[in-house]
Amino acid sequence: MPDNNNNGFRNPIAALALLLVIGVIALIASAVFGIDRGVLANMANREYARGLITFLFAVVTIGTALVLVVSALVGSSSEREEKRFQQGKEVLSLLLGVFGTIIGYYFGSTFQAAHNPSLRVSALELFPGTAKPGDTVIARALVVGGVPPYRYSISIKNEKPAVNGTLSESGEINEEIRIPGSFAQPALKVQLFIVDATAEHVTAIASVRIH
Repeated sequence: MPDNNNNGFRNPIAALALLLVIGVIALIASAVFGIDRGVLANMANREYARGLITFLFAVVTIGTALVLVVSALVGSSSEREEKRFQQGKEVLSLLLGVFGTIIGYYFGSTFQAAHNPSLRVSALELFPGTAKPGDTVIARALVVGGVPPYRYSISIKNEKPAVNGTLSESGEINEEIRIPGSFAQPALKVQLFIVDATAEHVTAIASVRIH
């Protein structure tokens, strides 16, 4: 005789799947109406997403372990319960493996960031080295060390660099600079300002000859 308790939405698997779908729809709806306090939008932030995923896996893993402990203490000793307990242990082992990988990667990244060399930048190269007012030159440099991602800004004529510059994940900088049409000095000073994720900063300076 078939077990009607496992049919339809009474099946725990179907109930969990339905709950997951409802949760995703609720999260999207809350983001659309602006009541999720920026949770969905902040998922694009690597550090925020890493922390959230680690927290969720910790809660699920600890919750599964508690369920297994309670099941072992208050459950019956029948063969069916023993089989379910063994299946639960397999799920817990899988969660522990994934959770251990996440924790290892997180602390490994933290250790690597703590032991990275100081932020450095190569010489700022300008191509071509000689130009006339109104021309465009290309500024190139390479950032190493520090903690990526890097933000950089380029200023000319002793102007203050921008606070929130352009983002560079790899450290490669390739930027076009237009020389003002009214510039009449023999050389144009170009300054490159770089800041990493820990607010450490370096600068590089070069000049373009004007003819």
